Amino acid sequence: MVAPRLAQLPQALKLPCDEATDIPARDLTSEEVARLWGRDRQALGTCRDRHEALAAAAEAVEGQGR
Repeated sequence: MVAPRLAQLPQALKLPCDEATDIPARDLTSEEVARLWGRDRQALGTCRDRHEALAAAAEAVEGQGR
């Protein structure tokens, strides 16, 4: 009898999401606001994509043997 092979999920899917950008305790220029906002939006999108991929992988693993 061959032992079942355990699923290997990519380590990248297990990484925590990036922290929110630290905002300096001073007035920001419009350029700084746009840059910091863009950084947070990009991190949020990356986190969402990784979560969706991890959820799909977990669902595939749960469906094995059915």
